[in-house]
Amino acid sequence: MAREPGADTAQTPRWKKIKATRVADLGLSPDTAEDILGEDHEAFADMPPETVIERLAKADRGLEAMRLLAFALPKREAVWWACLAARADIAADPKPARPNQMACLEAAEAWVYKPVEERRLVCYRAAQACDPDRPAVLAALAAAFSGGSLTPPDSPPEVQAVPPDDALAPLMVGNTLVLATFRTDPVTAPKRLVRFLDQGRNIAQGGTGALDSSPA
Repeated sequence: MAREPGADTAQTPRWKKIKATRVADLGLSPDTAEDILGEDHEAFADMPPETVIERLAKADRGLEAMRLLAFALPKREAVWWACLAARADIAADPKPARPNQMACLEAAEAWVYKPVEERRLVCYRAAQACDPDRPAVLAALAAAFSGGSLTPPDSPPEVQAVPPDDALAPLMVGNTLVLATFRTDPVTAPKRLVRFLDQGRNIAQGGTGALDSSPA
């Protein structure tokens, strides 16, 4: 898609919650940048994230647009977006959610409401008790990787703290959104993709992600 960077010189108006002015400032590793943007990812480096996100969406690359937006949003807002997708996944699943999945989602939401270390650790413990095969679990992991340390909470004092890489949380948010898009019904996945991306835009513009009758 080498033609995309110069295909349109118009830029998308800035979104309130996105502080980076260039894609290069989002902290994507070269491999991640290539995975999301393609082999010509360097051509996007100096462009505003909003502009690249919208160009990806218009090019029918909505999944890549969501994954890039996960990096562009602050971690708290990104985890909230993941929570909205996880709740939509649970609502679309004909089987009731397992209690441990709900524990993960509720822990992630609680961290968004008050992003303190105690609640981050609750997310960590809840996610560790589950297989990472549901969006709710990945949302809890996103919150767990938002800061603090990757060492287990019950580690002895002499064990050195290991801060998570800044990319882990947005990677988990992106994985949450992709899984929630396709897991329950691939046939209706395109509608969910459009809705999730619209929610992400709304959050990036300063909203809650509430669309129509969506809970705020």
